[in-house]
Amino acid sequence: MNSDSLRRLLFLTILVPGLVAAQLSLVPIPRTVGPGKQARSSELAPMALPFWDDFSFTSRKGEVNDTLWDSGRRVLVNDGLAIDPPSVKVATFDGLDSIGKPYSITDVLAKGFADRLISRKIKLSQVPEAERSSVYISFYYQIRGRGELPDEGDNLSLWFRNSDGAWIKVYETSVGSNPVTNRFNYVILPVGDPAFFHDNFQFRFQN
Repeated sequence: MNSDSLRRLLFLTILVPGLVAAQLSLVPIPRTVGPGKQARSSELAPMALPFWDDFSFTSRKGEVNDTLWDSGRRVLVNDGLAIDPPSVKVATFDGLDSIGKPYSITDVLAKGFADRLISRKIKLSQVPEAERSSVYISFYYQIRGRGELPDEGDNLSLWFRNSDGAWIKVYETSVGSNPVTNRFNYVILPVGDPAFFHDNFQFRFQN
């Protein structure tokens, strides 16, 4: 495992156009979930670094690559909702569930966790202690895209799973902390904490 692969833990493009369907000018076509699509028949074994995805390799239904992601049917992979993205496709956290419906039908302004994207387990324990300071996670995100601006207080957060199985929030961004432009914002964070270097490390994006 070379140092270049350690520094390239993740490349993502994240689009955050809103949290509920009523906020969007443009919404994805409702998706259908066929038999056996609710859950994977067998759990993926933990993988080694590097972990990398630009969402180029996805199903025709707009689902994430299920060899890299443990859970991600709530997000929509597409090539039309971003403005000048750095990759061909993006993962859209649009506030719609896995079949394209709002999480709350009765209250379009409801607040709470919506879309989640959870990685496959990663064997960070394999990284030699002397090289752990060179392990980073990086990603791009766009606040608006081809939708309406999210409400004040809407946010996108990143969480790491520690050796005790607990999810720890390591990053959060919101409308109020970002100037509204069509550019993609780049984030790079060190994994750092020794508690994250175990056999079943995962990271999770959610809005």
